[in-house]
Amino acid sequence: MLVVYKMKTKEENRAYEAAYREKNREQIKMRGRKYYAENKEHIYSRVKAYRAARKEIIDAYKKEYYEINKDKLRAKGLAYSQTHRELASVRSHYHNIFNPNASAHNNYKGMPFFDDWNPSKSGSFQAGESWIIENIGKRPDGTTLHIVDHALGFVPGNLEWTHQRKQTHQQVCKIIAQQRNRIKKLEARIRELEQQ
Repeated sequence: MLVVYKMKTKEENRAYEAAYREKNREQIKMRGRKYYAENKEHIYSRVKAYRAARKEIIDAYKKEYYEINKDKLRAKGLAYSQTHRELASVRSHYHNIFNPNASAHNNYKGMPFFDDWNPSKSGSFQAGESWIIENIGKRPDGTTLHIVDHALGFVPGNLEWTHQRKQTHQQVCKIIAQQRNRIKKLEARIRELEQQ
């Protein structure tokens, strides 16, 4: 017996594919996650190569898109920061530590930053946000994230929510301690020079 297949139109094919995706959504997601997990490095290197080859085009597009949508993007970013204040705190500390153009970079330069929260070392800001919420709680109004010991850096167990006055007081104490240390070094150097 001869079976004749009816050719489907584009619309019929699209409708069939959409229905299939809707019916098998979870299976498709699981396959996608599995494929990504198994091929993460390969995918990352392909994306990196693609971006490098088209850098000028991508940069021009980003610049144009930003200019057109500047106000909308700023408003969206502000709204996101208000609802994800812990994430915004992690991101701003990362920015202050690693970006030499950041206004507070001099206070944070060279400070250790936890690798699991560092996107440039396969970490994520979201992991930092989760740790903060679970361990020190959501950000109370009028407080900022404070690094207890600058030598230890931006790491779990070295963070707390504090009011600005306490941070300012601790920064003043830190500056005084640094100046005393410098004075001691200078006095020791003067003694060395006098003995020569």
